[in-house]
Amino acid sequence: FSDAVLRQEFPLIEMMNSVNIPGAFWERQDALMMSFWIVSVFSLVSAAVFFSAVLLKDIAGAGKRPVYALFVAITVFALSFLSSDASQAYQLLETSNKIFGTIFMVLLPVALFGFSLGRSKTK
Repeated sequence: FSDAVLRQEFPLIEMMNSVNIPGAFWERQDALMMSFWIVSVFSLVSAAVFFSAVLLKDIAGAGKRPVYALFVAITVFALSFLSSDASQAYQLLETSNKIFGTIFMVLLPVALFGFSLGRSKTK
């Protein structure tokens, strides 16, 4: 592959279009690939909204889960209008990844280990 791949918007789909399989069951492999991608993104987003609603309900301790799911969906929809510039969105994702990644990879295990040491000493 050449540098032309870097200039294409969807290089994988265009490469799938260039593959010609005579007598194939599915002539448009790119459509098959896009349908799998759409289904997988939908399942990931719906699972994220569902588990976020479950978490918010458990944290708040009141109300019903559909109310929290609606709140999460509205919040995600509002955040999608935050920036139309892709570089700002990537910077926001990178910053949140550093913050939450540090919390989940370093601080949370250290806190859980400290709690387990404290609990074992009290028994």
